[in-house]
Amino acid sequence: IQSAGAFDGALRQVQAAWTTQAPVEVVAVPVTRLSQADAIPDGFEQSSPGMLVTFSLVFLLNGTLVLIVERQQGTLRRLLVMPMRKATIMFGKLGGIYVAGLVQAAILIGAGALLFGVPWGQAPAALLVMVLSFAFSITSLGMLIAGIARTYAQANALANILMYTVAALGGAWWPI
Repeated sequence: IQSAGAFDGALRQVQAAWTTQAPVEVVAVPVTRLSQADAIPDGFEQSSPGMLVTFSLVFLLNGTLVLIVERQQGTLRRLLVMPMRKATIMFGKLGGIYVAGLVQAAILIGAGALLFGVPWGQAPAALLVMVLSFAFSITSLGMLIAGIARTYAQANALANILMYTVAALGGAWWPI
């Protein structure tokens, strides 16, 4: 009963303070462009990186689904009895998917730059680091899917959900 009275008292204080407060003045500030560097990208400049992200996600995530197919068909068991470490087999499979994803990214970046005049920035080393990191993280995400899913259908559904969600959230489909 004591807490109910304290609540009512606090509520009356808040309501009194609310009615005695001066209204807040809202000021509209116009937004202006400062330089040509802030220009909105055209269609090719928007869609070329977006397609790079989308198709890299498709290839890298679906490339790791090969592990599930091999697990279901028994090919992975046959590879594991070979006289080599398990890490060698996994790094070989993932390395192939990773390198193929990097080649695909290089082709898409080169085509965007040469055919459509897409500026990929002033720092090629930074672009390289970003592409290497992106391909590595997506290959790792594909490995996570291959480890979680038990069937190809589960892995394919999970890969598609993640792939299109990440591509859409990353700005690959809609202009700024």
